[in-house]
Amino acid sequence: MNISESKLFTVLLIGLSFLALISCMNKEKPNQSSNSKHQNETKASDTITLASISDFPVLKIAGFAPAYKDEDRGCLAIDAALYKGEFAAAKTSFPGKTGEYDIKLVTLLEFDGESKYVVKINNNTIGGYKNARTNKKGDMSLSDTTFKSVKVEKGDSIQVEFNSHTNELIPEDGGTAYSRGRWKYLRFIPSSKE
Repeated sequence: MNISESKLFTVLLIGLSFLALISCMNKEKPNQSSNSKHQNETKASDTITLASISDFPVLKIAGFAPAYKDEDRGCLAIDAALYKGEFAAAKTSFPGKTGEYDIKLVTLLEFDGESKYVVKINNNTIGGYKNARTNKKGDMSLSDTTFKSVKVEKGDSIQVEFNSHTNELIPEDGGTAYSRGRWKYLRFIPSSKE
């Protein structure tokens, strides 16, 4: 090997070493962003979503009409054919950490009535909501409200009450149709989060 081949060989080795170093540095970057992603997932996991259809096992409560599972829409409802103008209720226990939460109630708009909702913790009302009037095009679209900065302790009793209601606009069986108080979920978002 002559001197110019030796220099070329050295330059190639230095170049390969440099490429290997850059490659290692690039491999570390995904790990760093992966850690950031994991940190965001950890923070996001502080938010608790309780689906009405699966996380509220108590559907018959004294003093209320029974709730039923509307499997097609993935929500709880009250049978308006049997319980016109009445309230049903569903109950569960809070599985999350004790803390202060913004509690988001998500309902379904119904064009035949404007149902009302009451959310209680340990039988204390934290807030109420009434669905807005909608037309047939808006029927079964999502609606929501948020109750801000509510203290909730692990194991607290969470109850959602919902009614059937008629706006007397939709004729049905010699009377008018009623909404069924359909609602999808409660979401508990730690109050310190934006």
